[in-house]
Amino acid sequence: MGKVPVLVSNIVRVFRFINNENIQIAHFHGFKASIIGCLACMALKCKTRTIVTVHNFIDNKTAGIFNRLAYNIGIRIIIKNTDICITVSKALARTISSINKLTSGNRIHVVYNGIDTTVFRPVCSTYFYKKNIGYNKEHILIGSVCRLVKGKGLDFLIESIALLKQRGVNAILLIAGDGPYKETLIDYCKDLNVWSNVRFFGYIHNIQDFYNALDIFVLPTLSEGLGISILEAMAAGKPVIATRVGGVPEIVTNRYNGILIRPADSKAIADALMYYMRNPQDKGLHGIRGQDTIENKFTCHNMIKQTQDIYLQVLNERNDT
Repeated sequence: MGKVPVLVSNIVRVFRFINNENIQIAHFHGFKASIIGCLACMALKCKTRTIVTVHNFIDNKTAGIFNRLAYNIGIRIIIKNTDICITVSKALARTISSINKLTSGNRIHVVYNGIDTTVFRPVCSTYFYKKNIGYNKEHILIGSVCRLVKGKGLDFLIESIALLKQRGVNAILLIAGDGPYKETLIDYCKDLNVWSNVRFFGYIHNIQDFYNALDIFVLPTLSEGLGISILEAMAAGKPVIATRVGGVPEIVTNRYNGILIRPADSKAIADALMYYMRNPQDKGLHGIRGQDTIENKFTCHNMIKQTQDIYLQVLNERNDT
């Protein structure tokens, strides 16, 4: 019950800010912020146009029944009280439409996340970046970047390192990110006898140097709206192995600019890693094609332009009423 007064307080604060500043468009990102913002704007009786961006699914495999119910109710509240709903993938748009079947199609827009390709770009050699974190060019460095929660599927990636070890491949797994599941993952590494093969970096400020050190990037997530770290790795020219969930197939085309695998399948991860190790030409080609994919479809410029167009659409509709 302690969260209710905080929720009410935040709604009041948002209401006062929007009202006092005479905000014409309020754009909210994320589930909680969208709930707060929509309820605040509802109290303004449509004086302010509202836009929300939904970034993620709820993971049905790891979320409890209460969280799933709360998510579905929350989405209905958001959709009912917003002018435009932006999703970061077509898969998310389909889910939002299925939850709220009365939603008009022209009220849901897909705007893909964009990457700054001046920051994330390929390097000629990984050697310098490997050396900076204590490895040499002979080391096979596999990396993942994500929040350390159960839904990211890192258990299966760690299992794949154990499988590679059984096959005589001594690969190194580097994990960047933090979260409540970290200690569980550390214990699992020890249980599988791969602790010496796995290194946890925690939060990294200069994440582009981390990508530059990698040979292969893997995101074994069980649920994903789109996958920012996939975009960053591809922009850096890295071959990507990712699970066929959510919006990920809208980025990765199997065997063209990466490899798509089933979720929760450590053997599939190990097999995909072995494929890249045995086929360096495809590994390099997928990295190049991945970079082209980002340049053509997932840049900051594209994201800003599409969002700006939505703002103008909402403003024009406001002026017409």
